[in-house]
Amino acid sequence: MKKILSIVFDSKDDGFHAKLIERTSLVLNIYINQIKKLKVENKIEILLVDWGSKKELRWKLNLENNNFVNFCYVDKEIAYKYDKLFKTKYNHDMALNVGVRRASGQNVLFSPSDQFFSLDGLKNLIRLLSKNENNILDKNLFLIPRKFIERGFFLKNPSTIQYEKYIEKLNFSNVPFKSSKIHNGGGMGGFLARKKLFNQIHGPSYPNLKYFGWRSRHDNDLLKRASNLVDHIDLSSKGITMFKLPYENEGERNKLIKEYKKKFINFRQKYIFDLNKKVEWGLPKHTFKISRYPTKKFIVKKDEQLFEDYLKSGDLNFKINNKFKLLINDIYLKEKKLEYIKKNLIISNIVNGTRTFNYIDFFNMDLSRISFVLNLCNSVKIEAICSQKQDYWEYISENANLNFKGYFKCINDKNIYAIERFLKNCEMHKYDTVVYLDKKYKKIGIKKKKLINQFLLKNINSISLILSEVRNINLLTKKFDFIQQEYDFGVYINKKINSKELKFKLSHIFQNNEIKNFSLKYFKSESTYSKYKDALKKIIRYEH
Repeated sequence: MKKILSIVFDSKDDGFHAKLIERTSLVLNIYINQIKKLKVENKIEILLVDWGSKKELRWKLNLENNNFVNFCYVDKEIAYKYDKLFKTKYNHDMALNVGVRRASGQNVLFSPSDQFFSLDGLKNLIRLLSKNENNILDKNLFLIPRKFIERGFFLKNPSTIQYEKYIEKLNFSNVPFKSSKIHNGGGMGGFLARKKLFNQIHGPSYPNLKYFGWRSRHDNDLLKRASNLVDHIDLSSKGITMFKLPYENEGERNKLIKEYKKKFINFRQKYIFDLNKKVEWGLPKHTFKISRYPTKKFIVKKDEQLFEDYLKSGDLNFKINNKFKLLINDIYLKEKKLEYIKKNLIISNIVNGTRTFNYIDFFNMDLSRISFVLNLCNSVKIEAICSQKQDYWEYISENANLNFKGYFKCINDKNIYAIERFLKNCEMHKYDTVVYLDKKYKKIGIKKKKLINQFLLKNINSISLILSEVRNINLLTKKFDFIQQEYDFGVYINKKINSKELKFKLSHIFQNNEIKNFSLKYFKSESTYSKYKDALKKIIRYEH
């Protein structure tokens, strides 16, 4: 049975893209997990063109076992023949054409190897391909826009499960598409069409393009050629979008882009596309080896080790937007509560500087604490039980609107059934959660305290750190090691991940020089104050 979809990537392990093996392994494993979850292994093929790598990529990647990821290896000598004209030593256009030509699916999607769908996005795509309502597939080329994964989240080395949960809970409307050139096909995450359409228009990248090889702008040209035969649709209208990993700072790619930006290149093509003209594309006379991913053990790094490896030491560069600076001014400047600011910066520093994806705040009596985490830890999921008389939801949501792209949920501590539901629905993974216990914990009723203790014990392998204003809790002393006292809270680390090295690295986070030397002058800005004065009036009403 012919597959309904081939997903085509092209790649080469030559230092052009930094961390290529890790990034490609991550994206392919996300796809492998999704395809298995949706039970569509017999419907989808992933084809990766390995363009002349010294050692075949399939032996270097770390993938979960599967039977639908295939590798098309282009021999080094053949690749060099088509690479030698380019500084990049990588004929990306030819590699792409080779892959699309050899794809076995009825429909072909091609995209860079650092982009992927959400689980729901892939499900929507499969539904579109399976139903083909009103022959939509025969009448259109499909453009798939992309959103970038938040760099702060990416740098924490998330697992495939954590990517799935992050995208599921993402504040989707607050993350813009990075595809401003939709009308000429630029900046897309991927392109999708019937295989026969690519045959009719001589491949995804036209061999007669002036700059064929790299910087050819084949995406622009593809839309122009396809328009002779079909219409085009932006698939975000069908609930189908892609996500792209942030660019790496290293690698030859960045050097060459800077070099090309200095030059003026006239990309306007001086040819008339002729459908009837015979053009060879994708090296049709060559036979390339198509191989499966070799059966080998999938290496999973322990979560304890990941936690320790990620820890940032030294000072963090806080990027605080002007609105948040002014909010801090108005809340604290009159009262001169500098210690509150420093305390909340340290808490945010702990969440930012550790491999933390979830922050849970129990019985919060200082809403500004959540505001700091919201504004300084953009990719963390934040959940809180608040002990406030005023409208805590309005206050926190106003702050979240300033900068936050993640997910937050807050409830009041009055209703025990709401607390039960809150605790039941908290999703965590191994050692990816920081819990804060407010001093109000001492004054809550026996039932509520029992619920919280049961929750902490049940999820003991998910919690890396507890920051507690309450001392002498049996649970903390049995399962967690006390590290040190910071202001009015103690820092406790899960015994299962504790080590001398870890304590040493954590001490750098606690002793952040930028926070130590912090002063209110850092936030003073008369010019920006007048600019945001009206916008802040709503927020200032809810100062704690």
